[in-house]
This record gives sequence, C-alpha cells and structure tokens, in this order.
Amino acid sequence: MAALSAPGQTQARPPLRLTDLPDNTEDFGLARSLLEEGDYVAKIQGRLPPDLQGTLFRNGPGRFDRGAYRKQCILDGDGMIQAFRFAGDGKVRYSNRFIRTSKWKEEEASGSFEYATWTTNAPGGMLFNLGANVANQAGVSVWQRNGKLYAFDEYAKAHTLNPATLETLEEMSPGDVPATFAAHPKRDPVTGQWILFGLQMGPSTTLHLTILDGQDRLMQYRPFTLDKNYYVHDFFVSRNYIIVPLQPAIISVLGILAGTASVVDSMQWQPELGTTLLVFDRKNIAAEPIRLQADPVWMWHSFNAFETSDGEIVADFVGYDAPDHFLGENPAFFAIMRGIHLPFKNEGKIRRHRLNLASRKVRTEILHHGGHEFPQLFSEESMKEHKSGFAVIGNQPGYFPDGIARIDFKNGKRQEFHFGSGFYTGEPVIAPGRSGRKHWVLTLVYDSKMDRSFLGIFDAASIAAGPVCRVWLRHHSPLSFHGDFVSV
Repeated sequence: MAALSAPGQTQARPPLRLTDLPDNTEDFGLARSLLEEGDYVAKIQGRLPPDLQGTLFRNGPGRFDRGAYRKQCILDGDGMIQAFRFAGDGKVRYSNRFIRTSKWKEEEASGSFEYATWTTNAPGGMLFNLGANVANQAGVSVWQRNGKLYAFDEYAKAHTLNPATLETLEEMSPGDVPATFAAHPKRDPVTGQWILFGLQMGPSTTLHLTILDGQDRLMQYRPFTLDKNYYVHDFFVSRNYIIVPLQPAIISVLGILAGTASVVDSMQWQPELGTTLLVFDRKNIAAEPIRLQADPVWMWHSFNAFETSDGEIVADFVGYDAPDHFLGENPAFFAIMRGIHLPFKNEGKIRRHRLNLASRKVRTEILHHGGHEFPQLFSEESMKEHKSGFAVIGNQPGYFPDGIARIDFKNGKRQEFHFGSGFYTGEPVIAPGRSGRKHWVLTLVYDSKMDRSFLGIFDAASIAAGPVCRVWLRHHSPLSFHGDFVSV
C-alpha cells in the first residue's frame, strides 16, 4: 500500500527504448503490435451456431511501438478495430483496421512517436511534452448506434467509422456538446437513450454528463466541477439515477502541464479519502447531486445498477482493494511491456454498493471473491434487477485471466470454464441468437503456445461445457478491451 500512496513519478517516463529491452520482450502476443490489416475467411473448429448472425466489433491497442521506442504500459496504444462477421452461411469473415486518428496519421508518416499518451510521454524530454497534449488514440471501446460505429478513447472525442468497411470517418462529439467522453456510455433498453460521461483535466477537473435520445438528439448536458482531480473509468446508470464513483485515485496536473510526467505517472492512490458517490437525477441532471461516502475501492468496470422497492439503489461492479496491478512501483501492466510477468496482490472481486438516499448511507459487500474483470450482462436486464452476468476469471502472472464465468445473482451459483495455463481470455460479449431462443457468449482468446488467437463461442446457458466452436485467426491479436455485437 505504501508504494501506491507515495507521490507519483517525479521525472518524465519516456517510451521504452527497444535496444534496452530483453530479446523476449515481444514474445507475449497480447503485448505485441499487429501491424498488418487483413480481411479473410477464418478457420472454424467445431460447429458454428447457425442462428448466430451479425457482427462482433472489438477495440483495443493494436500498436505499442514505433521506430526505436515502445509504450510503457499494455493499456496504451493506437486503436485497432477488429470485426467478426457471421452471415449464417457457416463462415466467419474477419477484418481489422487501425483507426485513422490525427496521431496515427502523423506518426505513420514520420515513423516515430510524436505525441504523449496517457501512460507514456513523447520522446525528447520535457520540452516535447509541455501543456498536457495527450493524444486521442480511440483505442478503448466500440459501439454501433444509428448506423454509425463509434470508437472511444479515455477522455476525448469519439471517432466514427463505417461499420461495413471500418473506414475512419470523423472525430466528433456525440450530441455536439463541448465535452470529452470516457469509454463506457450506457444504453437504456427501454427508452433508447444514450448516457455518456467524461472528465476534462485542468487546474480543476470537470465532469461532463450527456444524455441523448434514441435518435442521438441532445436531451441534457451538464458540466460539473469536481473538488479534486479524480480518475474515473466507468459509472452506473439506473432507471432514475446516474451514479459517478469518485474513487480516491487523484491526479496531480502540475507534472503533466510541465511535461515532466504522464497522466498515470501523476496518479496517486489515496485510500484515506474513501470513495465519493455522486448521485444525479436522470430527469434533471442540472440539479445538485447527492453525495454519499463509501469505502475506498478501485473500479475499472461496472455490472449494472437498479432500484429496489424499498428505496435503495443497488450498484454491482468489479472492485479492487488497491490497484497494485496499475499504480505504484513496477506494476504488472507496465512490467509486461518489458517481458516480465509479475503477480499482484489485489484481485478483482464482484462487489455491491447499496445506496440508501434517505439515510445517506452506503453499504458495500463482496458477492464473489477471486479474480474477475470485464463484467457483462444481458442488455435487456440493464438498469433493472439483473438475474445473471458474465466475467473473465483467473489470475495468471501479469494480471491475465484464463477463463470465463456465469454468475447467478439470485442464488450465488456459478458456472466456470478455464482454458488453462497459457490461454488468455478477453471480455465476454453476449450475442443474441436470431431465433430468440438462445444467447451466445463470445470471448477472444490468445493461445500463447501457438502464438495465435481464436474467438471462443459458448452457449450462454452452458458455460461450464466449454466452447462449442473456435474461430481461428491466422495470427495473434493484441490485448482487446471491449466489444459490441450487432445482430442482423
């Protein structure tokens, strides 16, 4: 804990020099760039479900190095969209393409890093990093909505792409508001609304809340000044409320502005502050939010939030006692870029906040122990009491899972499947079958022994039985964060 609570980096952390790294640095495929853009029919192992029809889009960093340099952290790289297209003809067509951000185009032309990103400063030292010019890489999440494909980064505008060709169209602000956006908007399955949040750093940090209607017309927008420079990756939305968890990860902007530290270098875990939950009324986000205090917990991703008949808000998520995999001295997410697989102490447990607005109290409980991440649930259960959910599970050295689980929130039962050592599972995306009788769970898996990746397809009701089909790529896939399945 001491390392996490210590001051952030006092010197700029530039890109790693490839000549300073061991020869095995790029042996691990999740941390190796995929430079080729392809379009081909993938190999099928097993029986492809005939009612699985549509497209799985995935987004994540596709390029970690240029010229003589390499990114410091596996979470940091140029965004690359991957598409798996299921036409119902027994075949799967795979394609991948880099998102043509301004940063990508300039660096592709120069052959070297030109911009700072959120974990890694640009080469050249302080003078080349003045003013917190953190570039938009559009490499975290992907959403299809109203005929457009959106690629989000962390606290930037979105990029739109052509869903059919993956061609980059424009950098834009959904709702045409003067805001930046985080990577995790919420879709309301009843009203069709899109609820987005983002943070904008400066001498003070501004929280941006945006609500769009089903046709993406602006309904509400609110900028809200925070009392500290919090880092927040995800949030909760229930039927009537927006809940923003201000976890005690505090960013000191002075080093960023001076060009002496990256955003993550400047981040400190301060558990003594606890977590502040801001509760906004969805019908009037301009009203003053309710502030509730909770135990300190790090959250990357939420499951869901819903309201109970007795007036509570229940918010389920994956939470960590401390983010030792990401912050502190030599965390696992940084070590892996040097070819080092490190263990970490704090695993992601499935937790539940119970917010009582009348008493202004929060109770937090642990529902499931062990390593979990990338929580997902059936889209129709969003913003109401959910019966079940899915997550990746396992804790191989370096913070990487080897399996997936289905969790029953009513009775606490679980189904699990583990591929085993050397296999690394990605976010389980839920895909409805065209017949309406089945759901499928799709996870992108890296097989380190074969140095190739495949898409594992599971029957959502029978996770423990293992995948019914594997869709093999001709190559590895770098770490892919988030996806969206669009039925036809």
